[in-house]
Amino acid sequence: MLSKKRLVLLTVSVALSNVVSSQDCLKYKVVDIDSTKSTYLIKVKHKYYKGLIESPRKNLSSTKSDKRIVVGKTYKLNLDKSNLTSRELGTNNNIYIDDKKVWSTDSDFDLFVTKGLNGLHIAVPNGCTCKK
Repeated sequence: MLSKKRLVLLTVSVALSNVVSSQDCLKYKVVDIDSTKSTYLIKVKHKYYKGLIESPRKNLSSTKSDKRIVVGKTYKLNLDKSNLTSRELGTNNNIYIDDKKVWSTDSDFDLFVTKGLNGLHIAVPNGCTCKK
């Protein structure tokens, strides 16, 4: 039988997982922006949940009207789990993009992608592709 503490932790974990994977547009604060040769790595936070968005460096269709994201600002986005997390981790339990370690089993965040960003620019109205 699960202890009350474990049951509460399991319930909170499932609730947070459902919030982020639900395709809803949520407000995320940009905490940091890093990059590799081919990808921007955008650290975001939603209340108590942290994530790392991978966004391709090449701007496919940015225009002068596209709004560039800024560290410290909050943006409405809908995130999808990155397919990087489904790759085999290998013996060192790390995920690399362009030879840069971006995730390990010790990380306190998940990896995401979004259609709301094009490089470092908001690609769709308000950054959300959902109908809300």
